[in-house]
Amino acid sequence: MAEIEYSHLLEGYTICITKDEARLIEPIIRAREKREQAMADKYQDIIDSGDATDRQTTLQEKHDEKARALRALNNIIYSFLHI
Repeated sequence: MAEIEYSHLLEGYTICITKDEARLIEPIIRAREKREQAMADKYQDIIDSGDATDRQTTLQEKHDEKARALRALNNIIYSFLHI
């Protein structure tokens, strides 16, 4: 049974899964990353227009951070599946 273990102490998550489990969650993580990136882009457009409130700026940062974390996790899973 092949396993992947990814630990990143600064970001605080660990995952240990088999290749079969990775195949199952990869599309879910990819879809969630796309949704988070779309939300980040939406708020970035508002910020770029100069009409953003503090809350919209905070939401943009939150969604961007989530999208980056999900993208990193998806890249690791992709690499693991294609070893």
